[in-house]
Amino acid sequence: MIVGRAVKYTLFEGSKELAFVPLSREEQLKGKLVIDGVVSRMGRAAASLIQQLLFFLFLSLGAMIPALSLIVLGFTLIWLRSIYFIGNEFQEMTDSEAELSLKPIT
Repeated sequence: MIVGRAVKYTLFEGSKELAFVPLSREEQLKGKLVIDGVVSRMGRAAASLIQQLLFFLFLSLGAMIPALSLIVLGFTLIWLRSIYFIGNEFQEMTDSEAELSLKPIT
């Protein structure tokens, strides 16, 4: 559990904060409210639901490990794809801001 929290705060919190850098102050506030208030709770609820469903189907922790491994692999692939997409969006936003700051004022 300690390792899980350390990984969460090391990877998730840092990448979450970086995603908000090119946004305006208002967009940052609204985005953080949605992520921290809604998405985080929905993720915990979904994880609990998946865990309860697996316990119901497999009746033991040992029996559900293969299915749980596939679920974790699926979510990891989705997470990596999301990181790639957000990275591209971040690059486009920062490039467009750099172009705007380099244009001479007429």
